[in-house]
Amino acid sequence: MLPALPTILGPDPTELLDAALGPGGGRVHSAGLSQVSWWPGRSLSAVFQARVSFGPGNKLQDQRFVMATGTSIPAGVLELEGADGAPPPGEAEEEPAEGDVRT
Repeated sequence: MLPALPTILGPDPTELLDAALGPGGGRVHSAGLSQVSWWPGRSLSAVFQARVSFGPGNKLQDQRFVMATGTSIPAGVLELEGADGAPPPGEAEEEPAEGDVRT
C-alpha cells in the first residue's frame, strides 16, 4: 500500500515542492507532472517540471524534481516524512508553525 500516492499525484504539486525548497529560500511558481513510474503496491515515482526562484527578485528557473514513495527510496534524497509518518532520522522534532503542513 502506498498512502502517499494520492498526495503525490494530487491536483497541485506546488505545496509538496515548496516544502522541499522552502528551507533553502526556494519558491515554486508553477509545476506540472511530466512522468510517472508505478509498481502497484511497491513504489511510485513522479517527475515534475517546475518554475522556481531562490530568494526575492531572483530570476525564474526551470527545474525538474522527482517525488517517490515505496519500499526503497534512493540514497541522497530529501525525505519529507519517514516510513512511519515521522520526520526522517536526524531531524529534530518540532511543532509546525501555525498554517504549516507536514508532508
